Amino acid sequence: MRLKNKDGLPFGHHHRKPSARRKIANCRAMQQPSPHAPSTLVPPFVRCRRNLTSQAGAAQAMFLLVAPAVLLFVVVLIIALWGNTAVSAWLAAGAGAAMLAWAVYQARGVASAAQAAETSNAELRLEHETLSRANSELQDQMAERNEELKHQVSLFEQLVEQHPVPMTLRDTDSKLLRVNEALEKWLGYTRDELVGRTVGMLAATPDIAGRMEANDRNTAPGTRDVYRVESLLRHKDGALRNVIVHKGVMHRPDGGVMGFMSAYTDITEDKRLKAELNDQMALVEQLFENSPVPMLLRGTDQAILKANQALEKWMGYPRAELIGRKASRFLSRGTASASHMGDAQMLATGTEFRQSEASFTRADGAQRNVVI
Repeated sequence: MRLKNKDGLPFGHHHRKPSARRKIANCRAMQQPSPHAPSTLVPPFVRCRRNLTSQAGAAQAMFLLVAPAVLLFVVVLIIALWGNTAVSAWLAAGAGAAMLAWAVYQARGVASAAQAAETSNAELRLEHETLSRANSELQDQMAERNEELKHQVSLFEQLVEQHPVPMTLRDTDSKLLRVNEALEKWLGYTRDELVGRTVGMLAATPDIAGRMEANDRNTAPGTRDVYRVESLLRHKDGALRNVIVHKGVMHRPDGGVMGFMSAYTDITEDKRLKAELNDQMALVEQLFENSPVPMLLRGTDQAILKANQALEKWMGYPRAELIGRKASRFLSRGTASASHMGDAQMLATGTEFRQSEASFTRADGAQRNVVI
């Protein structure tokens, strides 16, 4: 069995445009009723005209419709004349003329239909060209927009990757989507070890990890604040890192939360220096407080800021009565003016140390001569 294509031709044959002879044969074939098709009241020439309207122009229609009518008229006339019957000849001539007139009428209709079809085709071609141009412009705009978006994405990725501050991008489930090179070097992890894991793996303790992830879950849509919190992270080698976390919220166009972007500032060294300074201040405080020598600390306006335990006992005043009062209040008149002058000279010259004699009055009124 040989396979055929949709045109009824064997595979391998090319479809050719039917010739005029072929079109006439098609019209004649349309006049033969099909045993499987219901009867129709449409005349054969009308069916042929419909077919010709879609396949040929007005000139071909004139030929295919008028020529058979003329041929039929001539045959009938010859038969009538051969029979030598005048009445038959006139009847044949009248029938042929009527058939010729009907054929001409049908041919004019076909020509009009062909012209209308050609006009419709021209309009369709124009509309098609217009739509094609609009589609081409839209495609160009989309291509430009895609290039612009690619450029913006590339710029953002380079900004994150090359930023000297350690940074992370994560989704609403706290899963890390991206980390930059600075964070890899800072915490000792590779990118493959971090991406896909939750941000809690960077925390120093499970409690801190839980708080970090809960903070992500509880961020309300529409929030645009940048959070600043102090936290404690753990290096891959186990060392602790004190950090300030600046967390920003990323939103979708509809306002929903898309994810979070965090930047980390290492304050481990600052915390260490601050702790050392606090220890030194505590040591100085203990030395000042526990010194057996009476000591006080005063400002440039002579007001007493601090007094130790030995001074309380030596002066006979409780600490509350000393703090905030001017030191000159407890000096004799002569030594008070000399103390003022000495302080002014120190401030003017930038001298850090001076020694002088003064006379203090105790709470019980007794005078005490001292070297300051």
